[in-house]
Amino acid sequence: MKILNQQIMKNHNLKKIFSLILRHGSISRIELAALTELSKTTISSLVDSLIQGNFIMDTGEITTGRQGRKPSLLRVNAEKNIVAVINWRLEELELSLVDMNGQVIYYQQQEIGGQTDFAELIPQAYYEVLEPQIGRRNFLGLCLIVPSMLDVSSYRMISTVLPVREEDDVLRQIHEKLKGKLTAVFNDTACYAYAENVFSQREFDTFLFININKGVGAVIVQDGTMIKGEAGMRSQLGHFSIDRYGSPCVCGNRGCLENLIGESALLSRAEKLGIAKELLPKNEKISFEYLGKLADGGDRTAMDFVSGLAADLAFAISNVLVIYNTDHIIIGGKGQRLGRYYLQQLEMHLKKQGFFIFVSRAGVRYTDLSDDAIMRGAARYYIDKFYQFFEDMSGFFVIE
Repeated sequence: MKILNQQIMKNHNLKKIFSLILRHGSISRIELAALTELSKTTISSLVDSLIQGNFIMDTGEITTGRQGRKPSLLRVNAEKNIVAVINWRLEELELSLVDMNGQVIYYQQQEIGGQTDFAELIPQAYYEVLEPQIGRRNFLGLCLIVPSMLDVSSYRMISTVLPVREEDDVLRQIHEKLKGKLTAVFNDTACYAYAENVFSQREFDTFLFININKGVGAVIVQDGTMIKGEAGMRSQLGHFSIDRYGSPCVCGNRGCLENLIGESALLSRAEKLGIAKELLPKNEKISFEYLGKLADGGDRTAMDFVSGLAADLAFAISNVLVIYNTDHIIIGGKGQRLGRYYLQQLEMHLKKQGFFIFVSRAGVRYTDLSDDAIMRGAARYYIDKFYQFFEDMSGFFVIE
């Protein structure tokens, strides 16, 4: 028992040391000892272990202006260690390798087409595309991102835009074919929110992150920590009803938000309003980006349509703020492509409804992160929460 406790403590301290080096970019052993209150001997031993494992590197002495032995700086050996990430979207797979600094060093998009055997498709994508790119780098794990709530107890996807039935056991099948490789399955909104929390430049640590894509999801981050949103089972903004007499949803509710403002709902919404032909005179594919360009360009029909989308989201947000009040709302996902006019309308509609003192203080903005943020967030979340140095992770698997 004593040996076990010592190993647990060592792993905890290794993670603490590594996290500090990662957060600071570069830092000395002396600074690590001061921040952790661990002895210099302990710090030296832990640092040597991480260097020998190729997780960090000593960059050499620095000039400090002080007498005596000059300290040397430590930094993460980012390029030697990678996490493979597959982002499973409705129409394509995004395949990437992410280094320990959270930078995407390899990316490829693979169209799904009409394929439905996902238990075959996803493992094949890993073995044929990603694994050959890993080369001599240290493979830390493989994360699969899904646009779905995740039932941790049954390993099943719930309420997803993917063509997967709730009773399908596809995640377990994928895991079987990627045994020893697949280490984690994460909800897409949680990965976006974690990336926003870790990589974005902000002056606040509490915010509501809303992911708008084919569907809609949200995660609350409080004081820099996600409030149990990793599996998407703590809240489901996409299935918040904004019309209790609206069309029934597969989830059992009526008038669900994502069925009215998600990208998959745009065409049916335009058809119900009788403006589909006006919006799409040349049978273009309707998308957030297409609408955003029209609205920002002054097209009146598109502006009215986009304003309606903003009004519906504002109604949902105003009700969320009654339950959990935050001054900061960040929009991520493809919904950002709705453009400037959408954001202006969203703020305007939000100020006009809901509990006045709360909505009057709430500000809305788009994330400043790029499209690869979801993959960076998944890799960093896996490293921060689950990866254990010097342990065999091949038998590890988590749905979170």
